[in-house]
Amino acid sequence: MADVLHLGAKLADDAGGAPLALRSLHIRHKYLGKENEATVFALNTLARVLDSNAAELADRLYRQALNLMSRLEALDGTQRTLTLEVKRCYSAFLRRQGAAPARLLEGQAAAQQAALQPAASLDLSWWEWDVPEQQQHPGGVGWEQQQHPEQHREQQLEAAEGLLVEAAESSKELLGERHPFTAVMRYVLAGVRSDRGKLQEAAGDYRAMLQAATDALGAQHYYTRFMQIPLACCLVKLGEYQEAEKLLRAVMEEEGKVPGGEGTGIHGEAQVNLADCLGQQERCREAEELYRQLLNTGREGEQVFEEAKVGLAKLLATSKQPDE
Repeated sequence: MADVLHLGAKLADDAGGAPLALRSLHIRHKYLGKENEATVFALNTLARVLDSNAAELADRLYRQALNLMSRLEALDGTQRTLTLEVKRCYSAFLRRQGAAPARLLEGQAAAQQAALQPAASLDLSWWEWDVPEQQQHPGGVGWEQQQHPEQHREQQLEAAEGLLVEAAESSKELLGERHPFTAVMRYVLAGVRSDRGKLQEAAGDYRAMLQAATDALGAQHYYTRFMQIPLACCLVKLGEYQEAEKLLRAVMEEEGKVPGGEGTGIHGEAQVNLADCLGQQERCREAEELYRQLLNTGREGEQVFEEAKVGLAKLLATSKQPDE
């Protein structure tokens, strides 16, 4: 049993780990009972294994896990960190659902149906559900997303934001304002608010996190510099280019002092976002130079390299003539 429990904790990033995650859940349910934190942990793990290719089942598993944690906490009035973790995972799932392409391209519907086959083969008949199954539209998997993409996106992101607000407040009370988990919740919440177009609120969240990191770790700490990038990206969306450019250049300057740091890690991330910032100000020559530097020093397949390739293509397509 101990071996299975250990494996269950390692499966969340393994798309083929559903059978083992299910066995871990079954064993915990059998020996520890349904209303047990270890069982809920296994529910959350199975949901994470399935959430990329069996969204309906993953959603129900997350809701079941939250339902059980709510009941456990009601028994003794004690908040539990596992509730925060389930909310974090569920909100990340909802955010990905909201950010998914609005319409499925030709052939993708069949591929998605095929991806559901492994989930359909999982036997959960022994589990007594406390939450209802989501009613699937007669149009099939992805129908709502195809027919009402903006409504679907907003619903998913609104639900994610609600969970994150709850989780951030609970984490602050339970673990403290400076605890890393609280910081993670606030960081993801700011990202969701940015996705929803609530840019002023997102910028406020990012500023608060940057200030907290500066106070706790110092201005030159890696994490502090990292926090400047999402704030800068948010400021670019708000049209506050000067401040965004200053933040991004500061990151590049400090990271450039590290041997081999140029064009890699957060230096590369800052550089590709600076190029975007300059391009939006119609400083096309400067932006193109930054993109080409990244393409010359990066490697095919790396995230920053791919972002630079896409950014340069957009820049060249939209800029009619170079800067004077």
